[in-house]
Amino acid sequence: MFRWIIKRVTTKRILSLAVVILFAAVIFLRNNIKTYAGAYVWTCEKTHVNDCTHLADLPGERESVPLGNVSFSVLLRGVSSIIKVPLKNVSFDVMLKNYEKKLNDLQTAGLWKVNDVKPCEKENQAGRACMESICREPKPATPEESLKNVLSTMSGLNTEDLRLLMGLFPEPPTGRRAMFVTAASSNHYNESQGLIRNLQHNVFPLINNYTFVYYDLGLLPWQRQQLKKHCRCEVRSFPLKFMPSRLQNLKCYTWKPMIVQANLPKADILVWMDASVRFSNNVIKPLLDDVERRGMVIYPGVNSVAQHTLQVAMKYMKEDICSLAPVLEHQATFMVFRNELLIREAVVKPWVACAMSPKCMCPRDPHLDLHCNIYIHNYNKCHRFDQSAINIILTKLFRGRTSTFYSTYGMHPKVMLMRDQRDNYFHELERKSSTGKI
Repeated sequence: MFRWIIKRVTTKRILSLAVVILFAAVIFLRNNIKTYAGAYVWTCEKTHVNDCTHLADLPGERESVPLGNVSFSVLLRGVSSIIKVPLKNVSFDVMLKNYEKKLNDLQTAGLWKVNDVKPCEKENQAGRACMESICREPKPATPEESLKNVLSTMSGLNTEDLRLLMGLFPEPPTGRRAMFVTAASSNHYNESQGLIRNLQHNVFPLINNYTFVYYDLGLLPWQRQQLKKHCRCEVRSFPLKFMPSRLQNLKCYTWKPMIVQANLPKADILVWMDASVRFSNNVIKPLLDDVERRGMVIYPGVNSVAQHTLQVAMKYMKEDICSLAPVLEHQATFMVFRNELLIREAVVKPWVACAMSPKCMCPRDPHLDLHCNIYIHNYNKCHRFDQSAINIILTKLFRGRTSTFYSTYGMHPKVMLMRDQRDNYFHELERKSSTGKI
């Protein structure tokens, strides 16, 4: 029997088996490296949280060098068609006045709401936002201090680069009340068809003063052609080829704040939707009215921003684990912005500045940081890119009160996130067209 086995186990078969085992090992390590790399246990007792050994940078983070760290100015120097978009210079006093008015208006309207966050000892969900008992009580900040805090994160912003960047989005203003904006690459094409079906059935028949923009992040030619035929939207190409190489990876999500920054001034309200967003019927009008009152609407979240943000990004944003552990991670999948000074200058602009910086939104290969294990209590265990950044910005401005921007009309079940729900809506329209049933 043993001789029979030896005769049949050839060198070729042994090599084939070895390759299969090696491939399986690589996949296993790739999926689990983040959990093991950040698998530190909370052992601090009476010491300050910043002294804990497990709060050090993740392996590879401290010494990482961002790829393609080239300025937009250098990349765009030879592109003759690019126009420098003039940026408005808003004085700090004007911004502070707007900020104080916003705080007063929210309180007067009864919208000012405290976030519901428990002490970590009483929170039984490991990944959720909670208050660490060993952290010092944060000092109350005046509106002036809070505004200076958020604006200070833009100290490294090259305004020349920002002007050039905005010049890559030359579409004229729409003059519409609402602009609905989404973006997708080829692998989310079918998911985005579900969004378009939903918009055409539940949203657009109820309003008339709107425009719908779809950014092509890398569709196949036949997909783009089919999209232009059926979406009833403006299909625009995201200028990915003009970005530094470190920003050309779509998993960095730096493209999202850039799209919002470029388009918010062109309408009264900008509705950002990932491909997974779905609206219930009759919700759009009250939602838009609610945005007028609040300034923006965000989708609720429960996880801890400190657990889902790299330490290098925290350092850039001038925050730490103590300040971010109790911060709710609101979803960047669905956001609605009102075109007002405070939102443009103190929310969206710092957001895009973070996207442009090599030390904030995407400080290293994003594939190292995509996996967020919500079943372990561990800080800096992953990174949420655009989502981490905008939650930190909102925290700086509305510390402990970001749930003020929850809207009854902007959360489940009025607005739902149907991730990975694929749809062949366009094929359905084409079949109906060919049979004359439309």
